[in-house]
Amino acid sequence: MDVTRLNCAGLILILSAIGGLVAMNLDMILDPVAVTAQPPGWVWIAGGPYFNIPISNFVGWFFVTFFAVALFRSYEAFRSKLWEGARSIDVFVPVVYLMYFLVHASLAIRMGHPEFALIGFSSMFPFILFATLVFYVHKARRGDKNEKRR
Repeated sequence: MDVTRLNCAGLILILSAIGGLVAMNLDMILDPVAVTAQPPGWVWIAGGPYFNIPISNFVGWFFVTFFAVALFRSYEAFRSKLWEGARSIDVFVPVVYLMYFLVHASLAIRMGHPEFALIGFSSMFPFILFATLVFYVHKARRGDKNEKRR
């Protein structure tokens, strides 16, 4: 395996881990809101340490998303030229993620549990800021390339 493919594989693993963490922390605000609502959105019979939610639920979200992202990114990197240059969709990632946070944070506050909103804020905002940063860096690089072509 050459260095380029090895670097690409490493990047795919990192992106997959980030995707898994994003899905897991989305669930960290969704589940407390869902199980505290009356009537609850869902209930775990055995319960668990995080607002009566088992840790295996979050581990499951991480690994399912990790493998789904790894599969997609592997296809994208090694097989597909379809998405080349179509990065403007990156702006929607932080916007959708922010909207998801705001909806569930407002539900948590209305239910009388502002601590859920704090958990969501502290776990989700690093990803929102990171996705925003990636978008702006990519946009700036694309702008530099366009300037050099002129």
